[in-house]
Amino acid sequence: MTKVHLVSQGETLSTIARLYGFSQWETLWSENAKLRERRSNPHLLLPGDEVEIPERTVRSETAGTELKHLFRAKSSDLELEIILKDLAGEAVADVAYVLEIGEHSYEGRTDNEGSISQPVTDADATATLILKLGGADEAKKNELRIPLEIGSLDPVDTLSGFDQRRDRPQRRDQ
Repeated sequence: MTKVHLVSQGETLSTIARLYGFSQWETLWSENAKLRERRSNPHLLLPGDEVEIPERTVRSETAGTELKHLFRAKSSDLELEIILKDLAGEAVADVAYVLEIGEHSYEGRTDNEGSISQPVTDADATATLILKLGGADEAKKNELRIPLEIGSLDPVDTLSGFDQRRDRPQRRDQ
């Protein structure tokens, strides 16, 4: 019997799949034609969207008891993609950053489009992006810290999603 899950703020198809015991979000995506018609990105859902949860099928393998066997579970590859633009809409290019996700820190520089891309897991819900705005001597005092809630943006083709992307954090000199 199929269940229906009502999406809450911050949920993605990956987090919903994990909640119901599916190892891959693609299983839910392929079973939800109505959702695919409404949303072009399975990781940008709107609160109130309905996701049909199919019955899970149990897979079994036959193997000898005296031998060693290796089984691998497939995992989904997820990327956190961030595009930084200034107030004029221009790319914030070649800026040093530190991206903190859980206990891990990733350092780099934005590319020519102001883009940052980092693999994440479906369990990663929050992050902090720290932009280093100035030379090496000024980096600490010209740091911009931006808290991120992974998966919490509404789809860009909705008014709420557009508004969320318009909001800009205020710079805090430290």
